Amino acid sequence: MGAPGTGGLLGEPHKEGRMKRNTLQEVGPGVYARIVEAGANLGVILTDEGPVLVDTPLVPAEAREWRDEVAALSNKPVRFVINTDHHKAHCLGNQHFDAPVIAHEYAWKEMMGYSDSFRQRISESFRRRNPKAARELLNLRIVPPTITVGDRLTLHLGSREIQLIHVGGHTPATTIVYVPDAEVLFAGDCFVFGYHPYMAQADTKEWLDALQLIRRMRPKVVVPGHGPLATPEDTQVLSEYLRTARRKVRAYLLAGKPKAEATAALVEELMPIFSKPTGRRDRLQSKLRTGLGRIYDQLKAEKAALERARGKPGGEEGEAIPVDLLDEGWADEE
Repeated sequence: MGAPGTGGLLGEPHKEGRMKRNTLQEVGPGVYARIVEAGANLGVILTDEGPVLVDTPLVPAEAREWRDEVAALSNKPVRFVINTDHHKAHCLGNQHFDAPVIAHEYAWKEMMGYSDSFRQRISESFRRRNPKAARELLNLRIVPPTITVGDRLTLHLGSREIQLIHVGGHTPATTIVYVPDAEVLFAGDCFVFGYHPYMAQADTKEWLDALQLIRRMRPKVVVPGHGPLATPEDTQVLSEYLRTARRKVRAYLLAGKPKAEATAALVEELMPIFSKPTGRRDRLQSKLRTGLGRIYDQLKAEKAALERARGKPGGEEGEAIPVDLLDEGWADEE
């Protein structure tokens, strides 16, 4: 599996525009995306009742700039802020917007647990590269959702409908946002384009199902959590990545290899799939090692469940084999 191609992603009229970074682009009627060079992509959906934002920037200066950009699009106050998950790049700018926040109930739980030590760690991560941001982040105010999503939530705002669909996969909180009349889908980190995904909280089986759902929905434009604008077909790149990671980890597990050995070997195999920023090799290795360890633990649990279902030691005689494990063809998934 090689790095994803990018030619002709949205057709010739959009070929240049889709690659612009840190600029606001109209991706559908009244729907805008900001493709961010360093950080999570952002979205704004204009409605009769005011703009609805998809994710907020972590860096305070960038959040204020984003607030000004949104204000230039509409003279109405922000109606809602949607967080696609609870990770820092998606929700820590909430304090800069005076609007109710919507996210999955798991995101609420995680954000309610963000402590003073969490603020200290966030601030410290900026100390060398952005001292001003580091100082401001010491006073970070966590704004958790006041409206939580279960499986699905639909907003009816004047003539515009906005669908929030909980898909999980990347995290237990991951939620996608779809604007049917514009045929634009904000994928959050359910889909990252041209980047190694963060898998430390992942359920990779659920993630594969989520990517398949995006392809079935067939939006005209997919705004990934990170990376350039995409089409539903582009999500196949990440699906193949996840299938490859599962297949390789499974081979080590079936061979009786310990997790540390499997992850150490596979980090080096997976790293070349996407280009990596210069000078960040150690950080990427750690990210991949953690994610592959998560997959190892997940597959080990799946294997144990299948063995119990088949009446092997630890299982109950006659217990039915779970349909999803049978359908997957656990030992030789392709």
